[in-house]
Amino acid sequence: MSKRMLKGFTLIELLVVIAIIAILAAILFPVFAQAREKARAISCVSNMKNIGLALAMYTVDYDDGLIKEYYGFPPTINGNAQWGPAPTPPTTIQYYSWRYAIQPYLKNVNVLACPSNPVGNNPNLWTNSVSYASSSLGQWVPGGYCVNQDVIGFANGAEAGLSSGLNLDSDITDPSNTIIVADCRWIWNDTKINWIYGAMVTQASLPQGSSYEAGTTPCGSTSGPPAPPASTDTCIYDLQGAFQPHQAFVNFIFFDSHVKAQKLAATALPNDLWDSGQPLNSRVSFVQGMHTEYQ
Repeated sequence: MSKRMLKGFTLIELLVVIAIIAILAAILFPVFAQAREKARAISCVSNMKNIGLALAMYTVDYDDGLIKEYYGFPPTINGNAQWGPAPTPPTTIQYYSWRYAIQPYLKNVNVLACPSNPVGNNPNLWTNSVSYASSSLGQWVPGGYCVNQDVIGFANGAEAGLSSGLNLDSDITDPSNTIIVADCRWIWNDTKINWIYGAMVTQASLPQGSSYEAGTTPCGSTSGPPAPPASTDTCIYDLQGAFQPHQAFVNFIFFDSHVKAQKLAATALPNDLWDSGQPLNSRVSFVQGMHTEYQ
């Protein structure tokens, strides 16, 4: 009766198999990551199409009136701007952003969160959208998309020396080439051409309602404008607006409601798609000063 000889893999054979698996993983993982980001970008486009439709319906309902970035800014009583302590009772003045103004049309705050956006996806970094004087209503919304402040201004902005923007949709001379909303990583409601150069310097996980501070220098810096944040504030971003989350592209909504992905630099040169009125040399300077993240 003969014995069967059992033979296993040698060490060299095992090492060769492991090496092949490692090579395949190195090739395939980036492909999987790109496919996942492509899916997120498509989801973002879907969100933005819904936002564009909501903005268009808002304009129709308000007799061709453009939405404003922020309402009740500054607060007014009997036509007079009110600064300083909140009036009594505080519920006499309501503040709210464009993100809140389009909710009757969107009916879902999550549409305002880009799947690729670390701010829009993190509820701890959502921004308060509506309040009465100093009392929050707790209407928290994602900060994944911002309006173009070069066109969309503040309600009552002129009373505070701020831009009121354009008032009517018919004031837009080239709607198919004028940005109304952009991907952003900015807790405020707006972005503009001047802010296309700054990159995010930190991202903190903060409790809802934390105080935010933004600057042109990294958190804790002691040089350069503006001054470092006060100790009671938490700096989470460098001064910036739009950013490129989708494989080096940004998604934009234009005034005719179409959505397009393009490089951030292409919004400033050769043409000014922000309708900012910035001269060519300024736009060249913005692009030349872009952080490497955007190049």
